[in-house]
Amino acid sequence: MEERLIVFISSRINDEMRQARQVVREAIEELPLTRAWLFEESLASAGELEESYLRWVGKCDLFILLLGEDIIDPVRTEWETATQARKPRLVFLKKGAQNDEARQFAKGLGLKWKEYETLAGLKCEVQAAVGDELIKGYRAYGVSEQEKKKLEERIQGLRAQAGIVARTIDTGGGAVVVGPVRVERGDFVGRDKIVYQGPSTPPPESDLEQAYLAHLKGLCETLQLGAIDPEYSDPSGKLAMTLAQVYTALDTTTLERETGETHLLAMARGEKVQRVSAQAVVNGHDRALMLGDPGSGKSTFVNHLALRLAGARLEQDRD
Repeated sequence: MEERLIVFISSRINDEMRQARQVVREAIEELPLTRAWLFEESLASAGELEESYLRWVGKCDLFILLLGEDIIDPVRTEWETATQARKPRLVFLKKGAQNDEARQFAKGLGLKWKEYETLAGLKCEVQAAVGDELIKGYRAYGVSEQEKKKLEERIQGLRAQAGIVARTIDTGGGAVVVGPVRVERGDFVGRDKIVYQGPSTPPPESDLEQAYLAHLKGLCETLQLGAIDPEYSDPSGKLAMTLAQVYTALDTTTLERETGETHLLAMARGEKVQRVSAQAVVNGHDRALMLGDPGSGKSTFVNHLALRLAGARLEQDRD
């Protein structure tokens, strides 16, 4: 790989999260294929402040969100920009630190997040998650087979290390003995013993469904015009166009089965007759197979259908 992939690190920059940001930067830089982008380490720019860092959200290959006690508007904007640009996103939460607003924000992200308790654990989890993402999409990221193999070997070691870090014994200055030691039960600890061990309790199924539907709705409702012409790419999302704004109903090649002399005469004269809509076919059948030439609107119709169904279910749950 000629250039390292850019990983954008998003979080509030305060005393609580500053050290975590540096740990994540180290985790990213230690991987052979990635480099980190942090706002506090960026060069001075003559452009508008928001525009200068949101431009890097649009340019990044991977987006990481760190969520501590609270959530602020600039971080929300970064997340929304990454979502609209369909950037791969990874989320890490400081366990038990979120206030009500931050917890609600996390529930609506539409992605599975990972909680961390220690900075050492965070570093291992970030490297393992980023490595997994690069391995799964190695062709899209331009990762060679040789680089992929080396990354797989590294991730195996990280998983083993993460398993050790996940169970940390903090004696507060005393002694601890583990391993082949004869004790009546448990571990022998010289002083205090504090054990951190996950995973956390999974959220209710209703919350998971809400998050999935919100994520699905977000994927289907935004048009990615930048794939057609780079001039239409807008990392800030201010010029984003939704599917509902431009969608045109799709008709099939099947003619409506009407009877009667007037209809038959119209067909004989070659006049235009009504076609059955794709929506009508779906409404009338439990299963349907859609065939058509490239660009005829199959994928757009499926996105439109998923968008309406997800939106309807979300509204139903709110009521």
